Amino acid sequence: MPDHLLPSNASPAEQSMSLAIARVSDVPLAVRESWNPDTCPAHLLPWLAWQFSVDKWDTGWSAAQKRGAIKASIEVHRTKGTPYAVRTALEALGYPVVLTEWFKLVPLGDPYTFGVRLDASGAGVPGKAAYQTILDVIQSTKNVRSHLARLQVDGRVDGTIFAGGIPMCGELVKVAANEGELAGSDLIAEAIAHGFPDTEAAVDLLHSFIHTALPAANYW
Repeated sequence: MPDHLLPSNASPAEQSMSLAIARVSDVPLAVRESWNPDTCPAHLLPWLAWQFSVDKWDTGWSAAQKRGAIKASIEVHRTKGTPYAVRTALEALGYPVVLTEWFKLVPLGDPYTFGVRLDASGAGVPGKAAYQTILDVIQSTKNVRSHLARLQVDGRVDGTIFAGGIPMCGELVKVAANEGELAGSDLIAEAIAHGFPDTEAAVDLLHSFIHTALPAANYW
């Protein structure tokens, strides 16, 4: 059975063109998947973000952050200008948010100001570029009247800490002769009191103890 529906008298050029067109129809077109932020191929996400009118886009975001920004875009545009919109836009990037307006502070803050506290434990502590992105997202979703007064970023790092120790116990004994003539005078006094043989034997015993019983050579 032929691969085309051309008549039997079709020219070779017509047959080749028919086969080429047939192969094009076999190319898979994931149209439905491309419109879903969760299933859209990664290289098409920028175009899907444009279609959903994502206000802030960063090519350095992770795939999860890009998909989150696209999914949240409609809700952000629907509620733009409210604290909810600011929280939704930031949480789409993986940052849980606590937004506190000026009249909820004790004492009261400056009128029409607010503070934002981010938890960066999941997405990672932001660098300089990420900080600017966060500020841009806040600026594009807040109302014109309100102004950001505080931005606090909290982060947590999980890890294993290894600690060890070695107990040591010892005793330091220092044996040293008196300097100057006092040492000689003491030995003479000992010899007079106890006799020269006993004093000489005591000195020899002390010398032997220092050089044999005590720790290794050059210890002192």
